[in-house]
Amino acid sequence: MRIDEHGRFDGADLVTGSAVRSFRETRDVAWQMRSRSRSTRADDEDRVPSYQDRRIEFGARMRQVREDAGLNGGQLADRLGWLLPKLSKLEHWRQTASDADLDAWIAALAVPAADAARLRAMLGTVREAYESWREQLKAGIKSIQEDALDREANARLIRAVDVGVVPGLVQTADYARAVLLAARALHGGADDITEGVRARMRRQQILFEPGRSIELLMTESALLHPLGTPEVMAAQVHRLIAAIGTPNVRVGVLPAGQRLPYPLVHGYWIVDHLVMVETITGESHVSDPDEVGTYMELTDRLWAVAAEGDQARALLAAHWRG
Repeated sequence: MRIDEHGRFDGADLVTGSAVRSFRETRDVAWQMRSRSRSTRADDEDRVPSYQDRRIEFGARMRQVREDAGLNGGQLADRLGWLLPKLSKLEHWRQTASDADLDAWIAALAVPAADAARLRAMLGTVREAYESWREQLKAGIKSIQEDALDREANARLIRAVDVGVVPGLVQTADYARAVLLAARALHGGADDITEGVRARMRRQQILFEPGRSIELLMTESALLHPLGTPEVMAAQVHRLIAAIGTPNVRVGVLPAGQRLPYPLVHGYWIVDHLVMVETITGESHVSDPDEVGTYMELTDRLWAVAAEGDQARALLAAHWRG
């Protein structure tokens, strides 16, 4: 399902108001449409719904609510003040809705309180689901980066803690290429490295937009165990030094040998009230307020022992000269 250059749907609708009237039917239709785009598996009926399954289910439910209200996509987009492609992405599982997106959707369609609560619960289930990198990379690196771009575009707070890698928002193009090549070599996926690098570079525009707070914390091990050539790493270190002092952007390094308040076994990103936990094989989304609070507290403690400002510049400069 795609949108053509004129903003029109290209292909048949996923579900229609006359054909789908219950939550269960919506789910079944969504899964059937998705299964036709994949090779048949003997155990499809027994498998646990994945992150993508749940996102499809949620998008189909949003579409059903809109159609039951008697509005087409263009009418609802106008009512919300959105571009039609954004609405289409939400309904056709190309993008996961934010809390603000869902609240606006509910208000625009005057969704009853009980149905609104179910929609919010569904969204929470989507966010807490786990998706392997191998599964995500089937759609291509560009798709992953564009999803991140959409999520970060409306964020007011971003707190990144990366272990062994430079945060994506301050990566150079050559370093990003080395990181993405390493990911594809391990997990496979579409051959769209160049498009993925371009999408990652577009994400960095938010560093210079007002109205948000961005914190980028990395371990020095990202430089001690480089992913790129010496020339690539020298340019990357220079980029990090240049990023220090950018308004509304905090850049820090956890020095090698520094005693930490808690063992860092994986990296994670906090985007507003959502935590994305990255492991070697995949990523999970956490939205439970208590768990998010724990990640926020840990991040505060890590910053307390991090090098930043002139101290970070000196640490990075030593790697540049080396």
